[in-house]
Amino acid sequence: MDLQQLVQVLQACLSTDQGQRQQAEEALKQVEVAKGQAVNLLRVAAEESVDPAVRQVAAISFKNLCRRSWDVAEGSTTYQIPADDQQVVRDNLLESLIRAPHAVQVQLGEVFKTVVYSDYPEKWPGLLQALCTALVNPDATRVHGGLVALRILARKYEFRDESERAPMAELVNTALPLLLQIFTQLLAAPQQTAEVATYTKLVAKVFWSATYMGIPDILLQPHMFNGWMGALLAAVGQQLPEAAQPASREERAASPWWKS
Repeated sequence: MDLQQLVQVLQACLSTDQGQRQQAEEALKQVEVAKGQAVNLLRVAAEESVDPAVRQVAAISFKNLCRRSWDVAEGSTTYQIPADDQQVVRDNLLESLIRAPHAVQVQLGEVFKTVVYSDYPEKWPGLLQALCTALVNPDATRVHGGLVALRILARKYEFRDESERAPMAELVNTALPLLLQIFTQLLAAPQQTAEVATYTKLVAKVFWSATYMGIPDILLQPHMFNGWMGALLAAVGQQLPEAAQPASREERAASPWWKS
């Protein structure tokens, strides 16, 4: 199934006609084990010229395929995505996640988690550097995507034993100085918007993942320790914009300001 045909089938999955929708879903199942299918689903999900609803269906289908078929136990008869297709996905997944609209980014984030938990760092040695490149980009969209991905990567090691946390040391030493710069800029933002709150929340969550099981060596450096403690104290002491505070407690729990 070529890309144009795939887009048509995915579009049919949105049909209000139950028969047409079921036929399209069956067509997707039939080509699920075809070589290149995972790559094609990612390409559709990432393609900005495709209808957003179709991109979301592609991302959901891609997520479900990767959950079932990315990391298959040895000896299992379950279909596994071919190694060369997996490499193409790794080469393009982060960029696709960074550029995706929110609804698609959420689904690609789940794929990113699947791949990171299976393949990082052995099969994806360049990932951390690619993430840090996004974090220092002047484009806020790329910074946000980098923070989303970094949060997922850090969570992999959040509760791991010391013997399994070696990759976290490189992550912390590389990312924490960059995150402190971002954090400082967020605190100095002239307008404390919901976007600023979302970024602040992501930075704080990565910091929490990095320090939950112990204080990393880089934080024993006085300038890093003082910088982070000062930034955290400033964040806690911020006055929330009145307009950013929902009236009900239930709504406040979902507000990025209260989460951050």
